[in-house]
Amino acid sequence: MFSEKDSKMKIASIGQAIIQASRPRVLIAPFQIGLDIQLHHNFASGFLVSTLNSLGYCSSYQEIQKFESSAALTQGVDIPGEICNSFIQFVADKVDHNVRTLDNNNTFHGMGIIAGITPGTKRTAPIPRMSVSSDDINSIAKVNIQYYKPQNEFMTELTF
Repeated sequence: MFSEKDSKMKIASIGQAIIQASRPRVLIAPFQIGLDIQLHHNFASGFLVSTLNSLGYCSSYQEIQKFESSAALTQGVDIPGEICNSFIQFVADKVDHNVRTLDNNNTFHGMGIIAGITPGTKRTAPIPRMSVSSDDINSIAKVNIQYYKPQNEFMTELTF
């Protein structure tokens, strides 16, 4: 049925789609949830994911949301790995949506923070499937602000 030399990926994908279609409540196929996450990350389209789900090619949009919230709760705000020889830079930005209303209702003010680490770290721990509420996410979504205090005063001696 497949004429390519290396058709393992196609065979695995079709096999997992058949298993997922025959037993949808028993397991979550890795190829399908992986395709879901990649599509959602690249296109941020619930419509695209829902359409492919109705055709049997990937998991549902609700499954992506459950995975992402479970991953956020599992990871938390801790930076993984050994970071003593790493450079870390935190980047923050705010967003304001619909701020010019007559009654100041239905506006949104949000802020996001990410940490960029060089050299990169890789997380290999599995993500457990959990039911996560917005209160759970809010409880871990806090970053303690720490100020840098040098150990010695060598910076005061520098001149530009």
